[in-house]
Amino acid sequence: MAVKKVPLLLVVLALVALPGWGQKVKYKDLIELLNTNQFDQAEPHLRRYLKENDDNPSAYMYMGFVLQSKALATDMLKETGKATAYMDSASFFITKALEGITEREVNRNEENYLRYRSRDVRTGEFEIKFTEVRFRLEQDVKNLAARKANINKLRLEFDAFRRNYEAAKSDFIKLLAANPAQKEFYLRADESTEAQLAQLKIRFDSALWYFAAYQSTTQQIGKTGYKHILDKKDMVKYGEDGKRDFNLFNDDLKVWDYGTWAERSASFIKNEVYPLREKFLATDRELVKLRRSIEKDSVSALKELTELYPKLLVNPVEQYDANPMPLKVFRMTHAELSYYSKWLENKKAKQGPDLVQRKAAFESELPYLKKLDSISGLLLALDIDQESINYQNYVKTSYGSTLVLKSLISSTNDFAKRESERCLAALSRLNQSLKWLVVQSDSIPLAMPVPLEAPIQPLVVAEETFTHGIKYPAGGVPAGYFYTITPARLPEVQVVYAVDSAFANRRNQALFKGLAATDGKGQLYYTAVFSEARNAAGKFPVTICKIYRTDGLAWQMNYQLDAIPAELQLNATTGELLVRGTLNGESRMFVIDKAGKLLQ
Repeated sequence: MAVKKVPLLLVVLALVALPGWGQKVKYKDLIELLNTNQFDQAEPHLRRYLKENDDNPSAYMYMGFVLQSKALATDMLKETGKATAYMDSASFFITKALEGITEREVNRNEENYLRYRSRDVRTGEFEIKFTEVRFRLEQDVKNLAARKANINKLRLEFDAFRRNYEAAKSDFIKLLAANPAQKEFYLRADESTEAQLAQLKIRFDSALWYFAAYQSTTQQIGKTGYKHILDKKDMVKYGEDGKRDFNLFNDDLKVWDYGTWAERSASFIKNEVYPLREKFLATDRELVKLRRSIEKDSVSALKELTELYPKLLVNPVEQYDANPMPLKVFRMTHAELSYYSKWLENKKAKQGPDLVQRKAAFESELPYLKKLDSISGLLLALDIDQESINYQNYVKTSYGSTLVLKSLISSTNDFAKRESERCLAALSRLNQSLKWLVVQSDSIPLAMPVPLEAPIQPLVVAEETFTHGIKYPAGGVPAGYFYTITPARLPEVQVVYAVDSAFANRRNQALFKGLAATDGKGQLYYTAVFSEARNAAGKFPVTICKIYRTDGLAWQMNYQLDAIPAELQLNATTGELLVRGTLNGESRMFVIDKAGKLLQ
């Protein structure tokens, strides 16, 4: 392959004298670094070797690889010229290597081409094929050329993205300069403003188009050193958002969303046709009507409030205010009535015996209170006196005076905070109650673990289904228990049964464990209480119960097993209980028939 010219970077690098080993470079020592891709350490010595030796094609090959790795490590957006120069130099050296690599060269110096060693599919032997070496080096040259073209394309697309984005920003800054406040922006808007907004959107959309092309090229290249994810920042604060510069080379590439802002502003300008004062009064009348209905009938109006809410989000965008105070008051009133409606809906559930439903009721009210607290808090932070000047007709018609409105906002915020505290306190009490079953005079813990000295030791708690464990009555004999867990925390199935005497020794309590199995329908349960400590006979004591939901305890049996139970499985076909045990890493299976007899 003919070489037309030597890249300038290559000439410069070849002429620079770099420090190396003090004595003549031995290629057999150098190849150890090259074969393991330790290019940073090998490069100065390889350069020196090539200055002294021009007849070793593998040295040219590795010089190409060194420069190829440098190209990969170079920032292809900030140093595009440098990266492509490295690629040209790498291509030059690999091409020069191809001129000297022959079959004889490869066969005589296999240690120089170990990276091309592969298993022959026919013989199964590892070998280095001359044809494979040439093919892969030729592919390297082609890939370098393709990568260089893509990198240049990538840079052009990225520059076009930046250029259009900066032009959009410049157009936006000009709009701000002519309209320092939003009031002026809307008051002065005309066909010229709409044309400026349209031009701003076109520029920003062009920037997005070029960025999409840039990302497509990035996928073709593969590793670029950048993982650009476009984060379009919404512009909501007039005069503030849209002015700050972002670093367009960051992986988290933030840009101001000029396009959406321009489209939204143009839409507002085009549709500012509704008299704001009359619209506010009409909306206020609807809210007053709903309030009276709720208070009169003590019936939730959540459906009606939900239907009304979209109206509270519609702002006709009068020329002097993009976020008018009356809309915020409407949303506060809406949040208050929504909470009161939810409170009415939950009244029965909160008075009922179902603790789970009661908890769900209180939890469902918290978002409404949070919203009410947030909206009323935002209103408290406003200068209502100043805001009321812009909306005197609304304030006088609906509230009589600014003082009354301010008092309403303050009392509503206080109410939201009080109700939130009350709701959270009720939830705290319920959460504690849900951790226990009430069985006559006993409180059965549903949260594990419990202190070892506790008189009731749960071994299994199946959430909202059942629990079983061991009771240790003061001065009495320990007993096993099984209770179904109900939302009211009053069990429907209650079974207390005798357990093996081994479980009376509380010194081994940490070794007492439990297992359970069901028929999947909640009608049949098997429970096992066992000890991981051997008894005097060298066995593991186990108490197993069969329990029906309708009939209670069917049988209870004590067993002495040769392995520690690990799992209970119910054979639906035979009705047998399979107890899988483990000992010293080995698994054992025990079979118990329907009547509790140990078969094996």
